[in-house]
Amino acid sequence: MNEEKEQSQNWVFTFGYGHEFQGGYAVIHGTYISAREEMIKRHGLKWAFQYSSKKEAGVEEYGLLEVK
Repeated sequence: MNEEKEQSQNWVFTFGYGHEFQGGYAVIHGTYISAREEMIKRHGLKWAFQYSSKKEAGVEEYGLLEVK
């Protein structure tokens, strides 16, 4: 696993078509794995992708709304 994924940072998770929060995103702080585990605790497997930044996730580009 590369160094970036082992660092504790904010990770951005997006929701896709047919998901409860379609057009939304969530931010969770942790390592790649711990943030992913927390996302699954909160939302199960009904989300799309995990990104290392809002820009990479297309938050502004696609007008995604944050899910708290």
